[in-house]
Amino acid sequence: MSLLNLYSRLAIEPAPGTATPWFTYVNELCYATRERCLAEIDEECFTRVQKLARESTGGYKGLKVVPSHIRNLEAISGVTAVTDVASVKTREAKANLQLTVARAKRDGRSVFLLDTDMDENGRLIRHGFDVIRHSFTGGTHPVDIAESLRVLFPSAALGYGFSARHPIAETRARLVS
Repeated sequence: MSLLNLYSRLAIEPAPGTATPWFTYVNELCYATRERCLAEIDEECFTRVQKLARESTGGYKGLKVVPSHIRNLEAISGVTAVTDVASVKTREAKANLQLTVARAKRDGRSVFLLDTDMDENGRLIRHGFDVIRHSFTGGTHPVDIAESLRVLFPSAALGYGFSARHPIAETRARLVS
């Protein structure tokens, strides 16, 4: 679900200043978890995110790179020498998109890498509490992101749908005296 959530957004959201969706820059999907996807990207994506991190424009703001971003990239098989890491995030309160890029070596060749995820809360304090909660729950739940994506991008295809397993029960209650 995480991969489908991210794809649904990256396939329609253009890089600022272009009509080109972010997913166009992906050369190879390398790794996916419950909350993020890691990919090999082209140099143009790397350059665009580096510039956004410096200038904070187009609805994106630069972020401080944290050690977990580097560890995520190093989790890709064959990756070494991760350098020039930059990270940006969109400004939505819910399902905000984060893109972290870096130069690296992968199986001895020079590559550009992307770590991307969406958080259920984009506000600093709420996100801080989410980070603590995620250490117990395993991370951002894809259903939480799906619900926010439905609000942000109502016509976007997520690649899956939800249906009730059981009919919804009659909920009218009456007071008995």
